[in-house]
Amino acid sequence: MVIENYITVRKGEDNMSNASDIKELQENIGKLTGGLMKAFEQVSFDYQKLQTMHFALLQELDFCEIIECSKCRESVMRPLLKALPLEDGCPMCGESLSGYETPTQSTIEDWDNGVGADESE
Repeated sequence: MVIENYITVRKGEDNMSNASDIKELQENIGKLTGGLMKAFEQVSFDYQKLQTMHFALLQELDFCEIIECSKCRESVMRPLLKALPLEDGCPMCGESLSGYETPTQSTIEDWDNGVGADESE
């Protein structure tokens, strides 16, 4: 509602009052931006805390494994749940965590020619 008052053009006021209105609007926008940044920081902090608790619970119940990537040496924790597919790629560098190349999907042309995915490359 405050912003709507500044957006409407006021008739009969001189340029000095319009300049002060613009400055006040800029200050209000700055305050709004600062408030939004604080809110996003709080949400991010809460999300990180929830994610840490989630993986700690999975680890305690033996529903996750920690693997060190052979390429970037990053420790990767991945969930071992039946409902989720097992991710094989390192989230940091993309390298395969199992040591095997990630199989590629066959193209339509390979399928038409009777070539399997392992033979296409």
